[in-house]
Amino acid sequence: MLATAAEAPPTSDRWIFEKKFDGHRWIAVRRGDTVKLFTRRGIEVNDPHVVAALRMQEPENFVVDGEYVAGQFGGTEDHGYQVFDIVSLEGESVTKLSTVERRALLTERFIEIGVVQLSEVHTDGATLFDYALACGWEGIMAKRADAPYVSGRSRNWLKVKTRQRQELVIGGYTLSQNRPNLKSLVVGFHDDAGLHYAGRVGSGFTDPVLKGLRQALDQIRIDKRPFIEPVPHKHVRWVQPLLVCEVEFLEWTKDNHLRNPSFKGLRTDKPARLVVKET
Repeated sequence: MLATAAEAPPTSDRWIFEKKFDGHRWIAVRRGDTVKLFTRRGIEVNDPHVVAALRMQEPENFVVDGEYVAGQFGGTEDHGYQVFDIVSLEGESVTKLSTVERRALLTERFIEIGVVQLSEVHTDGATLFDYALACGWEGIMAKRADAPYVSGRSRNWLKVKTRQRQELVIGGYTLSQNRPNLKSLVVGFHDDAGLHYAGRVGSGFTDPVLKGLRQALDQIRIDKRPFIEPVPHKHVRWVQPLLVCEVEFLEWTKDNHLRNPSFKGLRTDKPARLVVKET
């Protein structure tokens, strides 16, 4: 289940609220002693600490939904696997239950062990959002208390960000005269017409990141511009639009370009073809 962007938390008492974690979304599946972890793209990943903690839970068959938060994925107060929903329990689907009923199952049947934690639930969205602003969180999540769990994007889950972030496709890069690696990334987003140019990202990098990006991008060089529109920069090296990065920025301009963007990291959990402008 995926969230829709919103400008402010809803004020109705039909919603519950959680912190928006700055990590990687993982689905965890347990069948007896076997525990498997999957990204949003269905790619299997492994973390022995998370697997061990999930294997220690009382239910022996379940599917839960959560976010893995650690290291460069953000946050020092939150870490490990933050579980916030349940999809199946003891072989039976619970997706038709309401959000609060599924949360009750989590709190009744699951315990916090080591790196596996249960996300905190709040009922006052405005207060939580003010707290998120003060603490520098990425944002908060709002979830309809009476809604079922459904696949795909839904307005029953809302993400309210304290500052704008956007996933973007890397379509090229420019070189620096003063640094041996990159000067900026040339990025864009998809719609039905194709890949649109959204600007350049030239800040937020460390030297090791620049070196790694240069090596990765050099392996997918192409001769033809991947963007629909002309790009107003000279000496751009084009690449296959395969890599996705996350960018923090001030706002969108009228011509759909980023204002004051800063690189936050690569995203390996989302295919480039699904990256669209979030509104």
